[in-house]
Amino acid sequence: MRCFIFLFFFASFSCAVDSLRLSPSLDSFILLDQAKVFKDRHSVTLEQAYALLKEGRFEPLSPRVKSFGVSDATYWMALKLQNTAHEKLFLEFQYDQLAYVDCYIFHKDQLLDVMHNGNAVAFKKREVEHFFVRFALLHSDEPLTYLFKIVSDRPILIAMNIGTKSELDYDKLMTILPTTFFTGFLLLLLVLNMMIYGLFKSREYLYYSMYLVSFFVFIMYINNYIFFLTQEHLGINTFIKVVSAQGFHIALLLFTLSCLEIHRFSLFLVHLTYCLCVCCFVAFLCLSLHGAYQTIAILAGLIVPLYCLFLSFYAWRKKVEYARLYAVGLVGFCIGSLLFWLMQLGLIDVLDMGKNTLLVGSLWEMILFAAILLLKIKSIKTQYSVMKFHMDENEQERLHQSKYISIGRSIGNVAHQWKQPLNALGAILTHMKGTLLLEQRIRKSNLVKSLDMSFDILKHLSETIDTFYNFLLKPYAHKSQFNVMEELESIQKMLAFSFKNSGITLRFFTNTNSSIVGNPNEFIQVVLNILLNAQDQFNTCDHSNALIDISINEVNDTCIITIQDNAGGVTIEPIEQIFDLHVSTKSAGAGIGLFICKSIIEKRFNGTIEVLNQHNGACFKIFIPLNVA
Repeated sequence: MRCFIFLFFFASFSCAVDSLRLSPSLDSFILLDQAKVFKDRHSVTLEQAYALLKEGRFEPLSPRVKSFGVSDATYWMALKLQNTAHEKLFLEFQYDQLAYVDCYIFHKDQLLDVMHNGNAVAFKKREVEHFFVRFALLHSDEPLTYLFKIVSDRPILIAMNIGTKSELDYDKLMTILPTTFFTGFLLLLLVLNMMIYGLFKSREYLYYSMYLVSFFVFIMYINNYIFFLTQEHLGINTFIKVVSAQGFHIALLLFTLSCLEIHRFSLFLVHLTYCLCVCCFVAFLCLSLHGAYQTIAILAGLIVPLYCLFLSFYAWRKKVEYARLYAVGLVGFCIGSLLFWLMQLGLIDVLDMGKNTLLVGSLWEMILFAAILLLKIKSIKTQYSVMKFHMDENEQERLHQSKYISIGRSIGNVAHQWKQPLNALGAILTHMKGTLLLEQRIRKSNLVKSLDMSFDILKHLSETIDTFYNFLLKPYAHKSQFNVMEELESIQKMLAFSFKNSGITLRFFTNTNSSIVGNPNEFIQVVLNILLNAQDQFNTCDHSNALIDISINEVNDTCIITIQDNAGGVTIEPIEQIFDLHVSTKSAGAGIGLFICKSIIEKRFNGTIEVLNQHNGACFKIFIPLNVA
């Protein structure tokens, strides 16, 4: 960084710009007198200006270019030269921020010609139709006096090149190349930054994108590319100038605030920054005014980077990650910005780098800011991975919690389903024992009949425990293709006794033999949860005809399972909230059952689940793609 700063200053201050530069190929061109300049505060006429020149009231133009600052005054500049060259020569003003430039050519006090040019003059009205302020020099064997009247609402810098059209075009091309390279890099960075913002929705990426767009427009303005597009609409040009300056300074403040996380340490600095944003908005409105008012905007342009640099050192002291890298990047921008504005105010000579000091400083800043944002992406991805891991853990925990709740209720159902068959088996064995004790013998046919009845009861008990065992212990990671109706029949076996005691009739309607891919246990858990919720709803009200209908249909390669009850419906509004975590219609409910159901259907089966109230009850619809893992 120290080497960069040293080279920046050395290259800048060792290369000042000459006020008048002649092409080395000129051999028949004579400059008879040094360029002279006069500051007009009283709006003198052309005749009065020429008389003042003759009286020696014009002052010699400095050999090094130095801004005359921001002023309402008109400047008159005079050159006395003799052009006997065979090729057509042109005089071009190097710094194209002059709004109106009128050229008056005199020969022995006689006005020979008048030419109009300037950035605010339409191309068709210029004698030399060119993007830049360029005048054709008259061929003459005698000395001619060129008197230029210069008016501009921007800082006036007078630097002239004299040469052929091809030579001047080549020089201009060399000055445009840095801006072209900078523009390409900035647009590439902008596109990348917007893509990252679209991915992560982080505010600093939005602020930085706003900064890049505004700064790009501002650079286009100070290089007069905006003038080329809005020559006949100067009001639009002024509006773009003000808005772009406001935009990139305010966006820089907000980006600094967000990137360095100042809100973690000082609310005072946060509020101070917001106040500075308002001040910037007001200060840069002065760019639409003339004269010394523009100095207010220039001072604001100096204060904002320095304040951001202060925030970066403050964050560095608070050990904020990337604060040091941010400070290093901002130092480069501050140097470039400081040199640019000092040149505009006329406090230092204009450097050969000229406007490119701002480009170089900004390029250095953008490279390091881009590095910060890329490092932040890496940090965000790491945090996202950690968060996803914890979310998966929490989801798995809720899944098991929901499963254990279902298991607890299923155990009750199994216990009830076992009680009656065990009583019947006990009665058969008691009858056989009583017969042996009382009659001392038992008929073979009766013994076989009793044994058959006992085996039927034991088979029923075994089927019941197998159904429960599969639901309890089958691994959840296992996926297979299973028949929907077969799993629903397993659920019916598990709930048969419980529903019978509650007076609930469970009916099935199907015209298809659908098979889906996934974990059958997870599917059972979803349906079981919905059915047990319906049972709880029936138990809270006096219902003489409790019905739950389950239908299975296939539409467009999708299996649709509809579960309709007549228990009164869902009372939560909006009804979709029933699937949110910790939302329950039960006073003692945990609110995780239907949340888990939705998660299983969407994440494990790539399907959807919805609920609506109809037919005096709740209707759950589950949509699962067929044969899709």
